[in-house]
Amino acid sequence: MSRNSLTAFALVLFAGATSAQIYTWKDASGRVHYADSPPAGVNAQPVRGGGTVSTTAPTSQSKPAATASSPKSWAEKDLEYRQRKADQAASDEAKRKADAQKAEKSAYCNDLQRNITMLDQGGRITQAGPNGERDYMSDDAIRAEADRLRAQHARDCR
Repeated sequence: MSRNSLTAFALVLFAGATSAQIYTWKDASGRVHYADSPPAGVNAQPVRGGGTVSTTAPTSQSKPAATASSPKSWAEKDLEYRQRKADQAASDEAKRKADAQKAEKSAYCNDLQRNITMLDQGGRITQAGPNGERDYMSDDAIRAEADRLRAQHARDCR
C-alpha cells in the first residue's frame, strides 16, 4: 500500500474509535455487559462521558429533571440561553422601533415649525394651482394657514 492510503486508513480507524459511544449495564443475574448501543428495557450508563441512558419507561423511582439544588443540564442551559437571546432581540427591536418613531415625529414637528416661521415672516408665498400654475396667497390665506399649522403643531408636537 502507498503511504497516503495507509494514512487515510489510520485516520478512518481513529475517527471511528473516538466517536463510538460504549454503554454498560447489568442484567438480571448481575452480569455486566458492554455494547455500542443499549438494549431496550435497561438503564445503561455510557462508559465515556454523558449521563444515564434509559430505554425504559419513566417510573416513580427515576430521577426528576434538574431541581433548584441540582445542576442544570446542557439542554436546560441552552434553552435558557436561547430564551435570553430571544428576549434581548425583542427588546432591541422594540427600542429600534421606538427610536424610529421618535425621529420621524421630531422631523415632522421640525417641518411644521419651519413652515410656521416661513408664513410668519411674510412676503409673497405661492401655492401650486389646479393646473400647476403658481397662485399667490392673500394675507388672510397666509394667516389662516399659519393658524392651522400652529393648531396642528400644538396637537401633535407636545
